[in-house]
Amino acid sequence: MGEHHPDVEVLKIVLQVEGKEPEEVTVLGNKDIHFEIPEGSEYFMTIHFTVSNNPLKEFKYKQEVKKAGFVVKSRDVYIGDEFLPREEPYVVEFEKDLTPSGFMFRGNFNCTSTYLANGEFLYAQDWTLTVSKK
Repeated sequence: MGEHHPDVEVLKIVLQVEGKEPEEVTVLGNKDIHFEIPEGSEYFMTIHFTVSNNPLKEFKYKQEVKKAGFVVKSRDVYIGDEFLPREEPYVVEFEKDLTPSGFMFRGNFNCTSTYLANGEFLYAQDWTLTVSKK
């Protein structure tokens, strides 16, 4: 987990939570990624990535959020049909999402972001999330 594929490097993620300043987190080489989002908040993520060597076709993102080992939320995002190798990073904004609210949904979660393309697994990145009281 966390090892990058030779064809793609996710450089950073920008998290924009309603009413807060954007939070930029470097992904490449970071083994301690953590986000905090207040319950019941709208947010969206933007990923910055480069493609090297071979084109990425049918690039996809899958996110699993777990609490006590159980998946409590999953998200599948189709990033795009094809991304060609280039030095300039691609920037893709995901659709808005909403954090659940209520005391049962607050706390710390273990998350995994998985990247897939060309019909194969590229790599996965573990991170943590805290859903706090609004």
